[in-house]
Amino acid sequence: MKILYVTTVSSTVNAFLIPHIEQLVKDGHQVDIACASNQPLDPQLEKLACKWNAIDFSRSTLSTNHLRSYQQMRHLFKQEHYDVVHTHTPIASFIVRLASRHLPIKVIYTAHGFHFHSAASRKNQILFHSLEWLAAQWTDLLITINNEDHQNALKLPVRGQVGFTHGIGFRPELAKLPPDFDRQQWRQRYHLNEQDTVLVFAAELSKRKNQAQLIEALPHLDVNVKLLLLGDGPMKQQYETLAKQLNVAQRVIFAGYQSQITPFLALADIAVSSSKQEGLPVNIMEALAFNLPVIASNIRGHQDLIKPEINGFLYKTNDQLVEQINLLSNQPTPFKDADIQELLAQFSLEHVKQELAQLYRQVGITTEP
Repeated sequence: MKILYVTTVSSTVNAFLIPHIEQLVKDGHQVDIACASNQPLDPQLEKLACKWNAIDFSRSTLSTNHLRSYQQMRHLFKQEHYDVVHTHTPIASFIVRLASRHLPIKVIYTAHGFHFHSAASRKNQILFHSLEWLAAQWTDLLITINNEDHQNALKLPVRGQVGFTHGIGFRPELAKLPPDFDRQQWRQRYHLNEQDTVLVFAAELSKRKNQAQLIEALPHLDVNVKLLLLGDGPMKQQYETLAKQLNVAQRVIFAGYQSQITPFLALADIAVSSSKQEGLPVNIMEALAFNLPVIASNIRGHQDLIKPEINGFLYKTNDQLVEQINLLSNQPTPFKDADIQELLAQFSLEHVKQELAQLYRQVGITTEP
């Protein structure tokens, strides 16, 4: 079959989708890609003979690019005659489904996190629920990756079926340390001593990830509690200013974007996430693979990965966040590695590939992982 994978930007393909594309090619299918370029596509895709189609998608809800990207997708569908399109990311996926109307093409949409959800603003709930309701009628298979989205998807008028996978496939075997890793040296590199309790959060510095909440918690915690933030983003300057205003600048480490986060997980004591919105966060899976206890905001996605008293805590208020950090700072982690690994197995790449293969068969794609 001739299959098109679509995402808003190329980095999504590189980060998450290559193993699934590789499996489809192995099973004899032709797979092309359509996305905007924000980084070069992985050379592996060229080896798989995947043709890239440049589409002017935008992540912004309001963008003049949307009409152009719709026209580009409509032209691509008519020119290439794909049998199936598998689209990812909300805005691009709405445009793709609109462009596929009245064409003989099966449409699969993986929702990595609906923009309407329990923590969303009323405006976003109305706007994005309306868009998803409309586009569901042009969707043959809608795949969700967390429980809240799945329950919401079941209420949409999907033309075909609603399916579920445990994420996009986590590979714990990649969470390996360099053979010469020295924890003490790495902590010293960031002026951390063995008495410090290090909180780590790997995420874009943004309002959505809400690192301000973690910085604001520091004055209420022991001075030995340090916050290690991995990532860059539009809120970096504001967060640096906030840390100075609260007199905790010496306790917040802005380490920037890191392509390899395993050494930082290994030097840390607790993983944290203050995010306001998630689909199914890989950074939490990576922390769990290192047997780090996790303290995370009580939202969709986190709720699927964090089982209180088994691998971490979920908090609703600032006071709960401080209380949970204090608890884990003052006693050894109470969680069992066996319980954590059993939970992670559900989200492994091999398990997700099997789930996806079963769903693909429902729209006529033969694949045998």
